[in-house]
Amino acid sequence: PRPCLSSPPGGGQRGWANIYLTMFTTVRLKTLASRCPARAVIAQRGVYPSRAGQRASVSRAGQRAGQARPLCSPATSKGKSTLLEWCESNPIKFGVGVATVKTQAADLLTQKSLEGKSWAEIDWRRNGLFTVFGFAYQGCFQYYLYVTLFSRWFAGAARFVNQPLSVKLTDYAGQRDVLKQIAFDVLIHPIW
Repeated sequence: PRPCLSSPPGGGQRGWANIYLTMFTTVRLKTLASRCPARAVIAQRGVYPSRAGQRASVSRAGQRAGQARPLCSPATSKGKSTLLEWCESNPIKFGVGVATVKTQAADLLTQKSLEGKSWAEIDWRRNGLFTVFGFAYQGCFQYYLYVTLFSRWFAGAARFVNQPLSVKLTDYAGQRDVLKQIAFDVLIHPIW
């Protein structure tokens, strides 16, 4: 079962924030599973490790200290919305759709508020071009670049990011991969 983060340590929030966290966690778990199956299993089981690498003690009724606490209780996982289930099972479609709508809405906002145009004066051809740009570049190409290509080119960066700080300080190969990834993203990618 996929975790829904409806009860993370310290309480949880309902609504859109919970939906976003659920989708993010699902995509992150899939990514972890492809790169480091052991960490994905730990994350999926809801075991929150402490600094010493042991399970953190959870003070909740009916649970002993050190016992793994599931991320989602059975009562809350039954209440998942259909939209949430669709987003979890279609992360690419969801991401491309958000990028497309966001870019179109940004151009409409610019034309209405900054340029002061009425609805009759809006340049719909320009808005259509922004919509295509949002779909093709920000949605499709950037997903391919950041998810597919970056994971191939900078394979050590994902492993490095998921390590505790004490390990990161001594992992020089991971530090180099992250620096290469940042340099590529800042210096080479914008030129395209």
